[in-house]
Amino acid sequence: MKKTMGFYLYLMIIISNISLTFGQSQAPNVWIRPAVGINRTFNTLHQNNICDKLLAFDEFTTYSQFISAIFFSKKKPKLGFSLNVQNAQNQKINDKHNQFAQQINGIYGNQYISEIFTSADLENSNFFTGNILSGSFGLSYKTNHRKITLIPSIEIGTTSFSSHHATVHLKERNTNQVVEIKYNDDKIGANDFFTTSMSIYAGYKISPKCYISANFALYHYKSNVIFEETITNQHTLASISQYFDYNKNIFGTTIGLGILWTPNLYWLKRN
Repeated sequence: MKKTMGFYLYLMIIISNISLTFGQSQAPNVWIRPAVGINRTFNTLHQNNICDKLLAFDEFTTYSQFISAIFFSKKKPKLGFSLNVQNAQNQKINDKHNQFAQQINGIYGNQYISEIFTSADLENSNFFTGNILSGSFGLSYKTNHRKITLIPSIEIGTTSFSSHHATVHLKERNTNQVVEIKYNDDKIGANDFFTTSMSIYAGYKISPKCYISANFALYHYKSNVIFEETITNQHTLASISQYFDYNKNIFGTTIGLGILWTPNLYWLKRN
């Protein structure tokens, strides 16, 4: 996720330079658009199996966006380049390790004593990336209606969240039999899924440079995570495997409130 965040910060610098180039000697018209809101998927990745607890995914999250801007040039004041980075989080995602351990103990607890390790226990969301990080860039078009400004956008980008590996050691009660269960996916760590989105921002002017805004977006991405479960008898070394396929199209929406702000960038003018 850190690499994803770095990519979009670098992209913002590139777009700033493009806007400056198109604007020639004039400072670009930049609209900053911080917002907070809710994120809801219309369908789910969850399949009611143990590997659900190894995906840093949930159907409902809250989101915040602090790196979000649209760059308009003076020559093309209505058409702009947009960039948006949004982080989403949910406390249930932070509790995936405990959820996984509870399900393992629910399945095997009567017969086995368990020792459980997951990489989810080592991962904590932070203020900048959250549990699910989305970044996108594209084109925007601005229209004004008295005190109302509408800015629809079409964007492409990525949605990133983690999938975790796990190891479970099961010692059979009253015997020396030990069974090891491993859960691995083909892309352990943060997964980046290509995303398309459409959004619209509606701003009500409260000052010459600031608007109160509401925003609505629809998005789509396709996940491609496959988990392998391997159960090995540590005495005979016999093992069996099965796979859990999380290749699925995910559709969702975000609704939020924020501000649209157009700061003075005279210090960016070129001589």
